[in-house]
Amino acid sequence: MTAHSLPFCDGSIDVGIMDNVLEYISEPGPLLAEAHRLLKPDATLFVGVPGEKGCHADTDHKIFYNEERLIRCH
Repeated sequence: MTAHSLPFCDGSIDVGIMDNVLEYISEPGPLLAEAHRLLKPDATLFVGVPGEKGCHADTDHKIFYNEERLIRCH
């Protein structure tokens, strides 16, 4: 299983949670596209990312997401 090809049918998920994931990925577009494929049209995806202090505390974090960047992310 890879993040770009999850073994679920299109539009089969009601609710998704992606907590402390995006900040580790340099190119989040493919993962978000896969999440979009899996979600039903009226589904909700909850995304959690660390604040600035938490993000800079881990050298493995690739991207800091402030509110504007998170909204633009796709």
